[in-house]
Amino acid sequence: MSSEFTWNWLLPGDLAIGSHPQTDRDWQLLRQAGITAVFNCCFVEEDRHLPPVPAAWGWRSLRCPLPDHRAQVPLSEEALKRSLEALCDLYASSGSLYVHCWAGQERSVLMGIGLLALQQRLTIFQALDQAKRQHPPARPLFGQLALLEQVLSGPYAREETD
Repeated sequence: MSSEFTWNWLLPGDLAIGSHPQTDRDWQLLRQAGITAVFNCCFVEEDRHLPPVPAAWGWRSLRCPLPDHRAQVPLSEEALKRSLEALCDLYASSGSLYVHCWAGQERSVLMGIGLLALQQRLTIFQALDQAKRQHPPARPLFGQLALLEQVLSGPYAREETD
C-alpha cells in the first residue's frame, strides 16, 4: 500500500474523493481546499494509526465501512444502501465533502459514482466515466458497480430522485 496522499474533485469545490489522509499536513491540504465534511469508507482496523479528522475544525465526519478487494465478505446490497443514504444525507447537509477509503481507488470511487448518479441523474457508466476523468486512480470493482447499478435502478432510486 502506498502512503502517497491522492485526491481530486469530482464536483469542483463540492465533492472530492481520494485516499486516506496519512499526515496532519494532508488534512491541512483538504482544509485549505475548502473541505468541511468527511465520509470515511475504511474499517477502524485500517486507519487506527493514522491522524483522525482534527476535532477542533468542527468538520462533520461519518464512517461507513465498506469492504474492498481484500475483504473475505462481499459488499451487501443492504450495506451499500445504508452507506449511500448516509452519504446523501451528509452531502445535503455539509459544505464541501471529501469521501475517502484507504487508497482512493475502489470504495470512495464507488460512493462518488453513486452520489454523482443520484445528484446529476446520470447512469452508472456516465458517472464512472466522469469519476475516471476527474480521478485517474479510480478502479472500482466490477461486482460492486453492478450492485450499485442494481440499487440505483430499484425502489431506492425512485424514492431518492422523485
